[in-house]
Amino acid sequence: MRILQCAAALAALIICVHARATTFAGTKWCGNEKIARSFNDLGPRVEIDKCCRTHHNCEQKILTKEQGYGLSNNEPCTIFSCSCEAAFFKCLHEVNNPQSSALGFLYFRFTNICIGPEKPTASCDGQQCPTQLENSQSERWQFYDLPDY
Repeated sequence: MRILQCAAALAALIICVHARATTFAGTKWCGNEKIARSFNDLGPRVEIDKCCRTHHNCEQKILTKEQGYGLSNNEPCTIFSCSCEAAFFKCLHEVNNPQSSALGFLYFRFTNICIGPEKPTASCDGQQCPTQLENSQSERWQFYDLPDY
């Protein structure tokens, strides 16, 4: 329960504050906009900042109010690929301190979707199931729910 109280106290410092760009206390990469001046510019919470830096540099994402992968992002924040979100989730867990737990709790509480390639569904009726999309089909992406932290 203590972590929930800490998380609530830090809520004003976290991701997707619309009024102004905000970073998580002690970091330069964790927030609505990074404040780092270079790739190696990290805040005092170095390990958390490394997680956020990797997440921030994820190539598979759709910025707010933009389109990509055949999808539209109408969310107030960037939507990242599920693989990038999974790596971020794992990284914060591995840091394993109250601050990384608070950040993980808040981020994954308010960020609830990710994007990824559509998972093929097939009825195989005893025949060999297809393992790839037909060559004539382009890969389609869709939204997926993120787990709770």
